Amino acid sequence: MRSTPSFCSAATRDPNLLASLLSFLAVVPKLPAIFGEFDPRVHCRTQTPTRTHLIVPRNQGYQRRGTRADAAESNMMSEPGTGLSRTQVSQVIKAPRERVYRACIDPEAVATWRVPDNMTARVHAFDAREGGGFRMSLTYQDAANSPGKSSEDTDTFEGRFVELVPGVRIVELIRFESQDASFAGDMKITTSLTDVGDATGITILCENIPPGIRPKDNETGTRQALLRLAALLA
Repeated sequence: MRSTPSFCSAATRDPNLLASLLSFLAVVPKLPAIFGEFDPRVHCRTQTPTRTHLIVPRNQGYQRRGTRADAAESNMMSEPGTGLSRTQVSQVIKAPRERVYRACIDPEAVATWRVPDNMTARVHAFDAREGGGFRMSLTYQDAANSPGKSSEDTDTFEGRFVELVPGVRIVELIRFESQDASFAGDMKITTSLTDVGDATGITILCENIPPGIRPKDNETGTRQALLRLAALLA
């Protein structure tokens, strides 16, 4: 059986091949200096895709311990599958729950605090019992930039108390008096009260907000109203 000639034996018989081999061997020791040291951990590892995390800052809302009495929390959400929105605003008030609850069902107190900063309130009727109704009007101080839902400068709505749990919860349904269909429908408002140390945490959840009302405006108005309530009971 005839053996295959090796590369080295072939090089000894071919001067040109031998010269090329000697030139290559002279270059080999210089390769690390030219290309850098080879590290298999760097050049042979599998690249793992980088995962990006979106970090959303949390609202500084009240907590049950170590809270500031003027801290507030709010958020806006969409009702799944309805096209309607809801908002939720919380506030800590330096008053016991019973006192806060009374301010939520007393017509004179409601006319004082349950109104945004740029409006005035008037209570036309108020029957604070389960199944009882009420009617209110909120009038813009500057109607030029804030047209009313019911008239040129006024939002009038009527409502009904669905549930009243003294010191705990108030559930209402309200409907705006308007010819504009974008303000139609019953909006549900749930007011919840909890103990926060010696103070009271109050949360107002508005659901099924009519599409004609911007959630941001509703959230702002509710937050301003709760600050008025805090000032009233201070």
